[in-house]
Amino acid sequence: MTKKLDALTDRLRQLGAPDPEEWAASELDEDIPQTAAFMAMRNLWPDLINIWRDPAVIARSPAAQALLDAGVRPELVSRAMGHAALQGVMGTLWELTGGDETPDGAPSVQLMEVDPRGKVTGRVVSGLHESILFLDPSGQDGADLL
Repeated sequence: MTKKLDALTDRLRQLGAPDPEEWAASELDEDIPQTAAFMAMRNLWPDLINIWRDPAVIARSPAAQALLDAGVRPELVSRAMGHAALQGVMGTLWELTGGDETPDGAPSVQLMEVDPRGKVTGRVVSGLHESILFLDPSGQDGADLL
């Protein structure tokens, strides 16, 4: 088990996961597809949330630009936009991997892990809304935006 844990830890480290030892142990001990979960979430902070820290991106938003033109401090506009983005990301992850119970007879959705060849492994990727805050690159778990 140690070789498997070391290999998975190294892989998660190479992929950029924070606390790769913890993610690897959870994957092996609890049979949770943590690598797949990390892969699903790894670009959400830089591409959808932290992008609002860039003044050039804020300037492309007419609503944000109107706030700046009205004299609102750029850091407050940035924080508001980041907050909205984080709430949107968390809500989407909840709906896709946590969500409410489906009414009787209605179809539902599951996010499934696939192997490198695209074959479904049978492991469900769930609870991403619970993990996204741990991936905050600032180390603040989203506290500066919530």
